[in-house]
Amino acid sequence: MPERTTREILVFALTYPELSTKYRESACTGGVFMDSREWCRIYPLPVRFLDERVRRWSVISARVWQEPGKDSRPESWRIEADSIRVKRKITTGNGRPPDWRERREIVFRADRVFSTLEDLSAKQAADGTSLGIVRPREGAVVRIEERPPADRREWESKLHLVVDQGDLLPGKRRPPALEYLSKRLKVRFRCPSDRCRGHNCVVLDWEICELARREGWDAAREKVDTLLGSDYDTQFFMGNFNAHRRNFGIVGLWYPKRARQGKLF
Repeated sequence: MPERTTREILVFALTYPELSTKYRESACTGGVFMDSREWCRIYPLPVRFLDERVRRWSVISARVWQEPGKDSRPESWRIEADSIRVKRKITTGNGRPPDWRERREIVFRADRVFSTLEDLSAKQAADGTSLGIVRPREGAVVRIEERPPADRREWESKLHLVVDQGDLLPGKRRPPALEYLSKRLKVRFRCPSDRCRGHNCVVLDWEICELARREGWDAAREKVDTLLGSDYDTQFFMGNFNAHRRNFGIVGLWYPKRARQGKLF
């Protein structure tokens, strides 16, 4: 059995939860080990069922281990859900604009920033890299798309299988049933390189999906449109899919506000 070690992890990406017949539900979670600054993907993370709610930019402590036979992507680590403790949150302070420097110092590494999504895909083909940062060029277009009927049928099938598994989960929280999202946001964008062929990627970020669930898809689209505007230095945290590793989605957004240029005279 792989050795389990307790480590601290900064969570920088959380996707909207998916139903799981084994774990009931789990969110894809991108993080950074605080001791080594190595990127990781931790699973299964039944975020809504934990007594201590894990949010983006939380630093958590937990027992983790790798099982390559379960998920051979190099960043993937299993996590013992009932060992999770939220230590602190890395905030942006009260200044204007908010200060994202501490987050940047922890998360950004040269080997995780790619000029194009094609470069990240090439890295994935070479050594399995499955997480990275890509900057969209100005002019990205955000669209709302209906999910195919097969997605709903699969979701309903899983729901019947997991409905009686609540006692298998850690903690005492029992949130409402997970709501199926019948639509997706997709961003059509080009990277800031002439080598980029253009991309159309789904937005899986929990905050954006939750906004859509609460206030509607137009509100979520407007939010992403705003973050892609000139007021923000927005970049995408990209992650691939275990079953389709050449395909990447937007698992999180990096969006510090740009400092306003002051008047010279």
